Amino acid sequence: MTQDRGIHKGDTGTVIIVTVTKNDVALDISDADVMKILLGNPDNVTETIHIAGFTTDGSDGKIEFTTLAGTLNAAGLWRIQGYIETPDGEWTTDEGEFVVLDAMANS
Repeated sequence: MTQDRGIHKGDTGTVIIVTVTKNDVALDISDADVMKILLGNPDNVTETIHIAGFTTDGSDGKIEFTTLAGTLNAAGLWRIQGYIETPDGEWTTDEGEFVVLDAMANS
């Protein structure tokens, strides 16, 4: 048996990470007090907001959340975007994409 490291529909416990950057350089966001990750479902209609935390201490620009049951409820191309608030202002990252594969158990 081989292990596929892809993300699959219905997966739980998957850590989703967004890196906040400027000119392709990670920003120190350790003073952020609000962190969210927005996911756009493959239907291009449904969007969900997930409260995020620092992956380390924020100096590397990384925020994350862990998927729960129902988070990855559809196979296809998902959209992802980070959002932070610091004492200096509010910022949204560029939008990214990732693929969620169908799983035989969920078909």
